[in-house]
Amino acid sequence: ESGRDLQKKMQGLSRRAKWAILQGDMREKSVGISFFKAFQCLETQLLELIASAKQAERLAQETKNHFELFFNMSPDAIMISRFQDGAIVECNEAFLALSGYQLAEVVNPAFSTANLYAHAYDKMKILSLLQEKGVCSNVEAAFRKRNGEVRIGLFSARVLALGGIQHVISITRDITERKQVEEELRKSEARYRMLAENIKDVIWTLNTETLRFTYVSPSVFRLRGYTPEEVMLQSLEAVLTPEA
Repeated sequence: ESGRDLQKKMQGLSRRAKWAILQGDMREKSVGISFFKAFQCLETQLLELIASAKQAERLAQETKNHFELFFNMSPDAIMISRFQDGAIVECNEAFLALSGYQLAEVVNPAFSTANLYAHAYDKMKILSLLQEKGVCSNVEAAFRKRNGEVRIGLFSARVLALGGIQHVISITRDITERKQVEEELRKSEARYRMLAENIKDVIWTLNTETLRFTYVSPSVFRLRGYTPEEVMLQSLEAVLTPEA
């Protein structure tokens, strides 16, 4: 039962008791033979309700503490901002480290999340997703630090209501180093491919499990009269066995 239901029962029993007292009759049957038992029952229920409320309060506090622990210890940058104007209301240490700002600088009415984007099209892309779907996941975007350095982040966010006002909670993972490694690998691959495609000697790679070619350089045409695609369809035995 809710506290309101218990209150109504208590008021009803109280009126019955007052009426009996005004009549000068304090016998149990005049007050109502079940009054005292009912009162004891209501008292028990009230105590249980209070205990339940305290337990719910403890659970809510524990949940809040766990969230704050995760929020502050996460290696990814977490930020809560107002959806309407982009004002930041909360952020963790990882966000401050990624952005290069101090807490007092970002949790400030004069500061907006718009200041963080290196490119306007990244901001518009994310804003469009949040307006349309209320959520975005693993969107790659460039962010500018306080010192002007640009970092690449993998951005995920969700719109939620806090105190009746729409906010955005976002998580950004810094993938700048990973993107740099990928770019270096791409450049290296391009350089080696250019060398392989222009060298006179035939270069090839082979899958040792299937014994099938995975790459054959274009110079094979000058040597054997076959295109690289034709050679890759041939078996290793056919390629290495001299034609009669």
